[in-house]
Amino acid sequence: MSAILDILFPKRKKAAPTSTEIATEIERHNALLADAQSRLAAAAQKRTAARDGLNAAGMTAADNEAAGIRNEIEVVEIAIGALKIEHAAQVAREAADALTARRAAAERRLAADVPKLLAEYDRLAAQLATVLDGLREIEIDVQAVNEALHRAGRRDEGLQNIERRFRFVAGKQEPDRIETVEEWHERDPDGSFSRAVQLVRDQETGEMVPRYGGKKVKREIRRSGRKRPDTYLASLAGISLPAGRIGGTHHWPRVR
Repeated sequence: MSAILDILFPKRKKAAPTSTEIATEIERHNALLADAQSRLAAAAQKRTAARDGLNAAGMTAADNEAAGIRNEIEVVEIAIGALKIEHAAQVAREAADALTARRAAAERRLAADVPKLLAEYDRLAAQLATVLDGLREIEIDVQAVNEALHRAGRRDEGLQNIERRFRFVAGKQEPDRIETVEEWHERDPDGSFSRAVQLVRDQETGEMVPRYGGKKVKREIRRSGRKRPDTYLASLAGISLPAGRIGGTHHWPRVR
């Protein structure tokens, strides 16, 4: 196998062929095989023509040509078999090399980038904790004021909390809309008309019409507008900012 590949790739010892190069060589040999098989079929036709013409020399020449072509086919098929085996092996090697390279790159990022990113996280988390602490203090103050207003009988002066005032939007009510519809009315016994409740299919037009006759009238109907859903933001109370590394400070919630 190795000797065959050395013949197909003379520079193999200096630089092993890639899977793409091997695949290209397989395609080239497949083309050679198809050409040889076509020429073998042509040689068979020549032999038939020589035999039909009682041409022994022509038959011998055709047989010799066919023998040479069959040798070509055998050589090409051996080469293709060796190339396919080597191609599968090379694909596996390249995949392994690619995975090794990915691992090395990930290791480099772990070693070089993660410490810097965790330090940046701790810096920003400390700032965010200060912001959250300020919001919590205001929320506690608002709650205390509302409780005092309630005790003083001034409940209608209560303040909205942060979530309700800044992080919530009530869904709007869409206005009602007026639509014009066309419907059948039928004559009542007293001569007046009211909306038909019994409809049958007209045999000629296929339209649904009142069983006892009537007329079409247009009237307006009111369609209630839909209520758009309220919009909430996720509560800030659920935020947790742990330490960036073991032994670091838990940023939020702060321990009182």
